[in-house]
Amino acid sequence: MISIVTNSYTSQYATSRYADIHVNTARREQEGQTGAAENSSSDHAAKVTLSEAAKAKMSEKPYETVIADAHAHMKEILEKAKRTSPLEKGELAVNLSQFDRRELFAMASNADQKFSADEVKAATLELQRRFDAALAGPLAVARVIDDFKVLYRSASDYLDSMSAEEKATDTWKHQKDAVNEALAQLEADPSSPPSDKEHDPVLDYIRRVDAGEASKERDFSDVASDARAALDKQYEEASAAGKRLSQALDISHFDDRSLSAIALNNEDQFSNSEVWAAKMEIRSRTSKAILAAYDNSIISNDPNSLAKNIIAQYGSMSDEERQAAGWSEDFYNKVVSSYQTSVRISEMFSSYTPLGTSSFGSYF
Repeated sequence: MISIVTNSYTSQYATSRYADIHVNTARREQEGQTGAAENSSSDHAAKVTLSEAAKAKMSEKPYETVIADAHAHMKEILEKAKRTSPLEKGELAVNLSQFDRRELFAMASNADQKFSADEVKAATLELQRRFDAALAGPLAVARVIDDFKVLYRSASDYLDSMSAEEKATDTWKHQKDAVNEALAQLEADPSSPPSDKEHDPVLDYIRRVDAGEASKERDFSDVASDARAALDKQYEEASAAGKRLSQALDISHFDDRSLSAIALNNEDQFSNSEVWAAKMEIRSRTSKAILAAYDNSIISNDPNSLAKNIIAQYGSMSDEERQAAGWSEDFYNKVVSSYQTSVRISEMFSSYTPLGTSSFGSYF
């Protein structure tokens, strides 16, 4: 398996899972451009307007602080879980989704030799899981529309969003070069990915998916137990502060899988009010995400963009998340069918001529 230098995406329902996979390059470049210097007419001093990217760079924590935070964060998680290791039989036994990406990279690379072998492996597994989760949706789209540029562009954007520490590694450079080479090759034939690119993280992912070896999510029962413990902690803190328990329930920061565990309540661990709150949060995230995807489809001027985003979303969800959101296989098949029909109509009209000699009949 290729070693992956990875990063995490933000809220899966609200952003990455429904985010338009066709990135607006011009907008990205505009957001990333450096600030402009202006001459002051009063004091002849240069005024510099910093871009958001430059401001974010200046506000980044020193890497030494990141390493210390990662160490403290892992210690806290293990103490709460009453464990000495984040692994169980070689697999993740704790939820690392709240770790900052730089913290995970520091741990996976064993920065300053601060971490145990199990912690290094756990961080590596979490990074791989996030990479696989990020490409799951684009892979589903690529296979439906028969265009793997979609998948490689997503991987390229993913690599570009990594921290300076990650980008300084040979692994990142090799992977970025491999992805760029693949994109160039796909210009000639986008229907099939390169089959022999060394250091290609996308090809490695596709092979693992086809072999049933892609990163697996934690056991759903363990996710539910973690969610139960997190809610109990909220109630405990509320009680200590003299608040009503009804004021303590806050699941806005829970990840999608944890919300699904509460909403489905498979092991009857949650109250009716907790289940209802989880369902409402899922509904809210889904509604906002669909609206964002619709807006993106207008911006991209691609009539099929919305369908492709829904296909990507479905492909990136676990079975439990689909169930909690009410997304059945039949719903997915209808979206795919709608996309295919839309493509056929577009092709039909593109072949139409003003003289009335068209190829309409070949489609019906």
